[in-house]
Parts: sequence; structure tokens; C-alpha cells
Amino acid sequence: MTHANQPTDEEWYALYRKAAEFYGLKPWQWLDDRHLFGVWDEETRTTGYCSVMGALGEVYALGVYLGSRGYWGLQNLRRTAHDWAAQNDAYSHQYALLASFEARTDLSGEEITLIHRLGLRFRGRHAWPSFRFHEPGYMPTPLTASQVRFLTRALRETISLAIAYRHQTAELMPQNGRLLVRKPGNDGREWETVWDVEPSPPAPLDDPIIVDEGLLHVAAKLPLIPAVWEADIFYLPMAIGVPPERLVVPRAFLLLDHESGMILEAVLDEEHFFERVWHTLIQTMRKIGGRPHSIWVRQNHVAHSLYGLTRPLGIELLQLSALPLMTEARRGLVESLRGPQSGG
Repeated sequence: MTHANQPTDEEWYALYRKAAEFYGLKPWQWLDDRHLFGVWDEETRTTGYCSVMGALGEVYALGVYLGSRGYWGLQNLRRTAHDWAAQNDAYSHQYALLASFEARTDLSGEEITLIHRLGLRFRGRHAWPSFRFHEPGYMPTPLTASQVRFLTRALRETISLAIAYRHQTAELMPQNGRLLVRKPGNDGREWETVWDVEPSPPAPLDDPIIVDEGLLHVAAKLPLIPAVWEADIFYLPMAIGVPPERLVVPRAFLLLDHESGMILEAVLDEEHFFERVWHTLIQTMRKIGGRPHSIWVRQNHVAHSLYGLTRPLGIELLQLSALPLMTEARRGLVESLRGPQSGG
């Protein structure tokens, strides 16, 4: 983080004080994940969609989901509560600022040092504020100065709206595809309430794919065979890099045969990842001697990434709600990466 992006102690202090006020209010006692509202950020010209967590007594936090990308990431998270693979994918695709309340032992050394420098003290098992920026493909990172300022405003507006809702003077449920959004008024000082339409889903952020036309031509000449493959692309539970650079969370591509459950290929993340995925698919077809009749996927972005290959090759591309065999293969890969667990 450059010096210009580094929050001042005054900005940190304001954020911690507002977070303490939020925690003292405990709005999760009457708000849950059905309540969703927006706060406008004048600096980035973006709406942050706010969700209060804590009704289940597990995680106490305010999530501010940034723009269309953050909003739809939150919607996916809400729809995947009972599916291991889908839940992991949804968490990996969060684009948000998070103010959470942790045990002191869960905070980093840098956070403890900052709290002491600011002269602040917190008491309680889940009373210590922690602030992080979540972005797909990266480990959570500390906030920049503009993010600190926005999260402070979001906490302020959330406190105000939560009190109003408790006294039945505000409606925080989405209404007919519209959500309550707090924005500064024309004078830039007084804030006002508007009802904005739900944001449109964002376009996929995939790498440009350049594939050898000769390989496509060779694959197109292979016979269609009565085989079904399952394919998935997902983030791995590991980080690559050396601080102070941002730590990258790598992706993986898995391809398996539906009938046998055998893993056909695996590709780990590196430069030109999606290009390598296409090449791997074509090379697998050549090795087996045919094009599969169908490829099954579960996630929208995987279907989007593969459609440009399956369509010209005449391969059916089906998107299903669950792929149990793929889920088990992913579990196995994750467990192998985590290594043996020590016994108790």
C-alpha cells in the first residue's frame, strides 16, 4: 500500500469508534440476511450493499458488498447454504469490505499494535473489530484510506437505519426488485433515502482465450463418443506470494469422467489459465480419441468459459445444480493440499 493510500490515525480512530458503536447496538438481534440496503460511496461512485451478520450467533459482522459484482456474489452465497462446493465457491467470489468482531487472539499483530497506538480498548470474546477487503483471487487484505472512509460511512448509515427499523420507521426488505439506498443529498451534507433498482449481473471477468486454430481443426475431426465429462474451475485453499505484496489465491481446473469418476486432467493456475484449460481439453480428446457427447458444469462462469470451445466442436454443454462426483474429487484435492492432520 502506497503512502497516499495509507489511512491516517484519525481515519482509523473514526472507523474503530463507529465499529464499537455498531457492536454495542447489536443490530443482529433484530436484523438478519433478509435485510439488505445500500450506501452510496461518493469517492468511487459505487453502491455498497450492506448485510448485518450475527443472527445465528456464529459470525458478528457488517458486510459491505461492492457494486454489482459484490451484490451478486452475496446472492450466490445466500443460495448455496447446503452445498459444500457451491458454498466454497461463493465465499471465494466475495467482493466486499468486512467489519467483523473477533476474539483478541484472532487479530493480527499489526491490528493489535494499531489499536494500542490509538489508545483503544475492547472487552469481550467477540468484541475486537477487524477490517478486511475481500476480492476474488486474493487473500483478504487491510483497507486503503478510501475504504476506511467508506466503511465508516456504511457503519454510520447502518446504525441509523437499524434504529429506524427497530422503531418501524424504515423498511429494509427489498421491494419489487428495488432496494433502499442512502445517498448524500444535493447539498452533499444531508443524506437522503432513495429506492434503486437491483443491479444487473456483472459480465464475467475471464482472461482472453487464444487457441491454436490447428488444434481446433484436429479436435473437430475426432468422432463423438458416448462419454460425459464433468468440469469445474475453483479457487484453492492456499496462498501464493511474499508480503508485502498481495497474496494470490490460485485457481484449479478439474476434468473427470462421469461414468468412472476418474480424474482425466487437472490444471493449476498460472498465466493464460483459461487458454491452458482449452488446450488441456483438446489434448484430452486427442489422447482418448474422441469428443465427449456432453460436458457437465455447475457454475455460470465455467459454462461461459467453455462455451466458445464446446459450441464449434458440437459438444453438449449442460449446467446442473450439483455435481456430486466433482464435489468428492474437489474434497480429495483440498485434503491432499492441506496435508495430514495431527491427531487429538
